[in-house]
Amino acid sequence: MLFGKKLDNRGSALLIVILVVGFLTILATTLLYISGMNFQIKQADYQNKKNFYTGETGLEQIRASLMKDASEAAAKAYNNVSMRFVSMGTKDGRQMEYYTEFANELQEIWDAKLATQGNNWKNLLSDYYVPNPDYTLTLDSGYDGNGDGVFESSELLNLNVAEGYIRIRGLKMMYIDPDTKRATIIATDLDVCAPEIDWSAEGTRITLETDVTAEMAAARTTVDVSKCVRYANWKKE
Repeated sequence: MLFGKKLDNRGSALLIVILVVGFLTILATTLLYISGMNFQIKQADYQNKKNFYTGETGLEQIRASLMKDASEAAAKAYNNVSMRFVSMGTKDGRQMEYYTEFANELQEIWDAKLATQGNNWKNLLSDYYVPNPDYTLTLDSGYDGNGDGVFESSELLNLNVAEGYIRIRGLKMMYIDPDTKRATIIATDLDVCAPEIDWSAEGTRITLETDVTAEMAAARTTVDVSKCVRYANWKKE
């Protein structure tokens, strides 16, 4: 009879095994693909960061050279103002005179160097970092007023005496990785600032005066030049 006949289940176990193996194969393939994509993304991110930090090295070398200029200008400005300290009367007056002296001394330092560089700021800044064929320094053509390709101080510099800094505008540093040929371009301005000095009467007290320790006196005569050159309008292109 039909109802008494047993069903033939032979091969069903094999089919289930094939389906499970197929599912696991698809799952493994998907996981391998995702892992591969994540690896490629991480590799690209690593290379981008490497290019960025390597590219920034050229700008940091320029920044370090400008710190030396700022330190020299600040020392001269400090001496100039100190000799006229009493006659200036107020802390604000001394502070403004210090900023003015700093700007003048800094421009004199740069003018002396520019005299050997054809009065061209691009040539001067190129001397401020170690020559490397992988780096290319350019300046924003928008600041080249007469379009002759020579960036003069009157075109490139922006003086802010009230806040004690001179801005060098429109620097662009391009770095090309010699292995991957990837290019990184960093555009920025650089503010060269006068180191902060306390020009109040209290700030000039010396060790021999009452309640002034050697440490306090040393602190008053120490300036931090590491913050004398700062990035402004920074962007990665």
